[in-house]
Amino acid sequence: MEPFYDERGPADREDFLLLNGGDFPKAEWSPDLQATSMIHSVLGQLNLTTMNMPTADEEKQLRENLQTQIEDILELRLSEANQSKAAEIIDQSGNFAHYFLTLLNCSARYRTQTSVLIFVCLQVASVVGLHFKWMYQRPRPAQIFPGMLPLIPTPAHSSFPSNHSTQSFLVAEMLVHAAPAATKDPLRRYVETMARRIAVNREIAGVHYSSDSAQGRVLAIEIKKQIVTSGVLDNLLTDCTTELSDFVDAGHPINKDQIVG
Repeated sequence: MEPFYDERGPADREDFLLLNGGDFPKAEWSPDLQATSMIHSVLGQLNLTTMNMPTADEEKQLRENLQTQIEDILELRLSEANQSKAAEIIDQSGNFAHYFLTLLNCSARYRTQTSVLIFVCLQVASVVGLHFKWMYQRPRPAQIFPGMLPLIPTPAHSSFPSNHSTQSFLVAEMLVHAAPAATKDPLRRYVETMARRIAVNREIAGVHYSSDSAQGRVLAIEIKKQIVTSGVLDNLLTDCTTELSDFVDAGHPINKDQIVG
């Protein structure tokens, strides 16, 4: 569409008047881009050398168990309960923020700062995870067993630790930390289960070992500790505490049998 103007005749035509737009409204910022504007501050507070992660030599020793973990992946793939997850796994192969946003009813209009926190966690964990992936260079499952035929294309970077696991569990850790005391346990049950599901889905897909997922969770906890200690996100976390105050246990549990029969 081209710029428009008053198309009436010269006698009736009126000129447009420019407006004093002021600043761009902060409320109109997309939560993911607001998060991007913050990650340099968060990354600047992290010391990756002090995180509780194995050395490159220690990781190579851990590879002795990869054959068994390949067998575990094949068992997961054969499980009847997992055979219906292909569409979900493919959907999660890229940006999977919407799983947490939907779970907590977050948007650019409701629980906005919680949305920002989710995106900060995903972006920070991705950068930190890639640092360690480059350090370890663990081969992907399909490199060891080409017959794996992963459900999704094997990502173009190494396997250990799982970034999806690191990202998901950092989201879960930070959300539980931000939640008021009364809402921590009900919230934890949801977000930890979601994080675990996303991580295991990568194993079912055939692109990660279980030890990748486990180390991803360890790394998430390490990142969370340093973020909290630094105070770099204190203002954001305070806003999230307020937004999550109504995530309250209603005292009526829903169990697995009620969901899957």
